[in-house]
Amino acid sequence: MAEAQPLGSILTVDEVADYLRVSRATVCRWCASGKLPAFKIGKGWRVRHGELEGFIRQQRGGDRHESALKPTNLGQLAHDRAPIALHAGNGTEPT
Repeated sequence: MAEAQPLGSILTVDEVADYLRVSRATVCRWCASGKLPAFKIGKGWRVRHGELEGFIRQQRGGDRHESALKPTNLGQLAHDRAPIALHAGNGTEPT
């Protein structure tokens, strides 16, 4: 017999949307596409808390800006974000 899940370990679309601060439609789209592992109860999607945490870890691991924050790249990051002086004319041409 399967072990019972603790109450609160299965989340509704609204709970996931509130937690991630995204729209309900976005969560439904992720569920329907399989991007966020979920299952249906009646017409509504449900997400296991552990699956949501895995989804969050996966999204964070795929963050393309994460490497920019590593100490070895801080000098390059500062250089890339150096202010650009603008022409006094129309304000669009660098000096």
